[in-house]
Amino acid sequence: MSRDASSQIFSKYCGLMEDEGYCVELVISRGTKDEDWTLEVINTAGKSFLWDETFPSEDAAFSAFSETVQKKGMCHFHTFDLPTFHVFENHTIH
Repeated sequence: MSRDASSQIFSKYCGLMEDEGYCVELVISRGTKDEDWTLEVINTAGKSFLWDETFPSEDAAFSAFSETVQKKGMCHFHTFDLPTFHVFENHTIH
């Protein structure tokens, strides 16, 4: 997501959020010519979670973020797809 301040309006909710020992950057913004707001969460590893839908207000976007944290926990944004390793019988992985 572009962070060009001249073409974006950032919400009062933007900033670092911490819960359960996990920290994320919350970015709620809209283009200067747009009416709807976008919602993005960036974890400490730099992985971005961008909602597909847009929101009619910054409050609605923040509510969607809050509901996700309540349902799935802040750790949801720190879950990574790890590679699968297959261990065969009688083999040791060093």
